[in-house]
Amino acid sequence: MHLQKRIENLSVKYKVRVETTFSFKEFAETINIGKYTVLILTNETVEENSKKLFGLLQTISQKSPKIQILLFVKEKNIAIAVEAFKAGTFQYVKLPVRDEELKLVIENGYRTSATNC
Repeated sequence: MHLQKRIENLSVKYKVRVETTFSFKEFAETINIGKYTVLILTNETVEENSKKLFGLLQTISQKSPKIQILLFVKEKNIAIAVEAFKAGTFQYVKLPVRDEELKLVIENGYRTSATNC
């Protein structure tokens, strides 16, 4: 099952809203910083244009530090992980991920966001 559907199907106690973009360009054009508490990205968005993406994530983190950015990737890449954390990523997770871990990561993102208010 796709990550998006799995996130939608999880019974987390927070309202989970899933929006999908298929390119960095689309993501950059449609992101509304005030709309999110937890922002989940997958490696398709990262691999396409990582430098621009991490610059945008850094801007998001600076403008709205309560947003928790979760990055899910198919292959671990230390260079991307380092850049992601520098840009303000809260969690870096290698796929595949079990539903229990997925739920925990999302809940931790919401919990951390609530304490950053």
